[in-house]
Amino acid sequence: MKGRAAQFPDIESKLEQLLGQGADPDGALELLVDILIERGRNLQLGKREHCADLIRSVFPSCTNPALADAAKRLAGLDFVPPKLLKSLAERSMQAAGERSAGESGAASEAVVAIVAEARPDDLRAIAAHPGLDKTVTASLIARGDREAIRTCVRNRKAKLARATFEELVGMAKDDGEIRQALCHRPDLPEAVVPGLWERCEDTERARLLVAGFSGEAGEPDPAAPSGPDEPEDPQEDEKIKLDRQLSEIILQYADTGSLARMSRNLAERAGIDEGIAFDLICGSYEHGAVLLARAANVDEWTFLQLVCARMKLASGTSAPHRALKLFREYPRDEAKAVLAEVIAARNTDAEEAKRAMAQRRKKTDIA
Repeated sequence: MKGRAAQFPDIESKLEQLLGQGADPDGALELLVDILIERGRNLQLGKREHCADLIRSVFPSCTNPALADAAKRLAGLDFVPPKLLKSLAERSMQAAGERSAGESGAASEAVVAIVAEARPDDLRAIAAHPGLDKTVTASLIARGDREAIRTCVRNRKAKLARATFEELVGMAKDDGEIRQALCHRPDLPEAVVPGLWERCEDTERARLLVAGFSGEAGEPDPAAPSGPDEPEDPQEDEKIKLDRQLSEIILQYADTGSLARMSRNLAERAGIDEGIAFDLICGSYEHGAVLLARAANVDEWTFLQLVCARMKLASGTSAPHRALKLFREYPRDEAKAVLAEVIAARNTDAEEAKRAMAQRRKKTDIA
């Protein structure tokens, strides 16, 4: 693109070159963008819109680098029709899923450039798009428009970086919509949950426990790159190994039996369904087991046995000493209140599943 601009510096020579070489969508896009930038401010509104329509017409045939270049040049110009930038952002995000990895990066750059200058309404429309990557969502959050941020967090197909999640947890303290949306995200990193938990109401804590970070709307995309925002801890494997050795020592002095048997006993003591108790014990978030044990009013030794037995089953569970500290600090009244909300959330999910099944059967019968 830069070579073409240097060789043909004005609109007329670019048009002559384009006509001489035949169909070249990228060249046509560059020429039309030139016209809008150089002469758009003095054009009547109707003619600007016509120019924007022409630009949109070549989008489907253009490469991502050409779209990115157009976005960077048009973003921030007050006379550019807003719908053009919105269309360019949508096409760039669509193209990111269709082209090579290198061109996808160019498409993301194009959207970032548009986000930096987008008007609030366009920003909110972009936030709802399912193809947002981490760089785009980070730039969108940085704009600070709360409605756009809420839309972005509710968009479960938008990828969020670890640093973005941490920033959102900070906003969740005084924004209930962001807090609720975070509690429903299947890709919520476990490391940010303690900070979020402190800000949550009972119903939201229940949702965290019921969801278990295992995707009410599907598992997170395993092919999605974790990115540099999630560095690995080289000592983490050694810590897990030591925690497991500790749990094995504790289990030598107690016959806990199976987790299924433990869940039955705790469910009976807490007065809840056995299936809910088992899910709380085996979920990915340590508050589930703590909540159940506190509601069942067990002693610390029984709880420690539960944690150690749980560690034999799942690698990502809490270390015994950390879980015991949390158990001691967790108020029993709060545990019972959250547990009641867990049951209510589970019942709501079951009813929604029944309604969805009934609708699918109805459509099948009609077909």
